[in-house]
Formats: sequence, C-alpha cells, structure tokens
Amino acid sequence: MVLGVVAVGSEYTTNSTRTGGGRQITATLTATPNRVAVLAAKATAVVLLVAAAAGVAIPASLALAGGILGADGAPAPTDAPSRLVGAGVYWALTALIALAVTVFTRSGIIPVIVLVVNSALVSVSYLLSHLTPLARYLPDLAGASLFAGDLLALDDALAPLAGGLVMAGWTAGLLILAGVVFVRRDA
Repeated sequence: MVLGVVAVGSEYTTNSTRTGGGRQITATLTATPNRVAVLAAKATAVVLLVAAAAGVAIPASLALAGGILGADGAPAPTDAPSRLVGAGVYWALTALIALAVTVFTRSGIIPVIVLVVNSALVSVSYLLSHLTPLARYLPDLAGASLFAGDLLALDDALAPLAGGLVMAGWTAGLLILAGVVFVRRDA
C-alpha cells in the first residue's frame, strides 16, 4: 500500500526553497510527456517491488510463525502455495489501488491514513458486510479470500478465484479512471 502511495505522492511533494520549491511532477512530465506511459511505468515498478517484497516477506513470516506456533500455526501443506501466491496478488492489487487513489488526491497523506486505518484497524467493507451481502464485492473483502480462504469470517465470502477477479476488476477500473484524471489534469 505504501509503495503505491509513495510512487505517485512523492511527485507532488514540494521541494525545498533552496532548490526552487518546485515539484517533481513537472520534471517527470518534461522528461516523459506521455502521461499514460508515466502511470504505466509507475504501476509496473510498484508491482515488481511488491512481488520482490512478497517473495521475501511471506515465506519468512510463515517460517517464523511455524517456528513459534509449530505445525498448528502454518497453513495446510496443500493450501500453502495457493495462499502464498494469493497473498502476493492481494498485496500487488492493494498497492495499485493505493497508487490510483493517490493520483486522485495528489497527496500521499490522505490515502495512507485512510488505507492503513481501513486495513489495519477496521475494514469498512467488513462492517458493511453486516448490513448488506453486496459488501463482499468491495475490493479488500473480495481479495481477502485470496489468502484467507476458509479463515475469512464471512458466511457468504467469495471463492478465492472469484474474489481475485473482483479485486482485479476494481483495480483495473480505478487505474483506468486514474489514467483519465492524470491525462486531463494540469501538472
């Protein structure tokens, strides 16, 4: 999430007055005027960084959990590979959603606060799931089935493949909207 926010939010941060007080976005768009290419390059870089981080962090976390909790703390061996891949996909899609939201806000502060609170403290989607079954189609709740599987505390949770496709659809839609906004907006 943070990688997606930083990839775009840092472009709009004002430099110090000693260096002219400008923003990086003007230099980026001067060097590469094709805004769609800039956004695509940022999205690609975010996905590659998340994949590298997931490739290290997820197995290390599982090894640590297995060492502390024993065999009961690790997922079943038949489930483990799909959950590992699912967690990496969830992280990548979440980072891309964060990137899109940051394009809309032109700031890294609001997306980080909202997205971290939503994922770490209380998920608005989970709260809404108690009011309507349609909440399972919101991106974070749909995507949670990618790695949580049967552990997801919802009776009518989407299957992992369906949840991943729903989250990917949200991500694609938000990235398309972010691309339209980025192309039409002044730097």
